[in-house]
Amino acid sequence: MVIVPQELESRLKQMRVHLDAPDANTVLLRNVPANNRFFNKAHTNLLIKRPREGMPYLICVDEDLAYTGSDSALARAFIAGHKQQGWRVLFVGNGPRSNVQGLIEEALDAVGFDGREPELRPRAASVKPEVPGKLLASFAVEVSTDENHEPTIGREERVEEVASSLLQWQVRLPLIVGDSGVGKTNLVHG
Repeated sequence: MVIVPQELESRLKQMRVHLDAPDANTVLLRNVPANNRFFNKAHTNLLIKRPREGMPYLICVDEDLAYTGSDSALARAFIAGHKQQGWRVLFVGNGPRSNVQGLIEEALDAVGFDGREPELRPRAASVKPEVPGKLLASFAVEVSTDENHEPTIGREERVEEVASSLLQWQVRLPLIVGDSGVGKTNLVHG
């Protein structure tokens, strides 16, 4: 069972928000007032759910809630959020031991609860880099400085697809997958 601080619970009751926490992995807030200057509807529902023990929490809003403001981070979150079963995933908690009360506050901030301007708090990196200041070095090899590679021949169409996805107004990061030895790294070099 999730325990919500008394101050937050009383604020929610004053605004006629219904709080339901059926188990330790789920919190449902119904009839949450969204700031109607920034959203297409005045009320929404919020779902904070952990799919399984040990996984991070997913913070979701109604699938049909659309952000109409000018904050680019919020616009990206609402446009790119995965939709499933009537919900849109807005963001993911920092880890399996995330503070549920903090996640509730973040979710309320994202929809402009209490008439505030909506905001997404910056996500902290969940993995500490092995080399201080070099996050990329902890996850991958930097190929832009690697000069020992074979030329990319006959894959112009694929190179163009990757480049065009990176150069779009709303960047879509390509995911290059395939069996070992098919030329994924060569495509990135191209």
